[in-house]
Amino acid sequence: NACKYAFPDHPNPGLQVSLQQPSPEAYQLTIHDNGPGFSTEKVQDSRTFGTKLIQLQVAQLSGKSDYSNQSGTLFRLSIPKK
Repeated sequence: NACKYAFPDHPNPGLQVSLQQPSPEAYQLTIHDNGPGFSTEKVQDSRTFGTKLIQLQVAQLSGKSDYSNQSGTLFRLSIPKK
């Protein structure tokens, strides 16, 4: 989604992906791009294929996710360690 929506005309696209273990019980996947950002209300209510796919993956992993605008789009996925 970042490649499709964040960088159509961006002169210097950037994408950061990290996976950390902030506690012994969980992992956190973070994806951050430097695109134009988005409306958080639109993402939460979106019915696009990409958003549905992300929501299905979050549910399948028993995780929690959130989006925010921080000099681009920041997506965080918290996954409990099983």
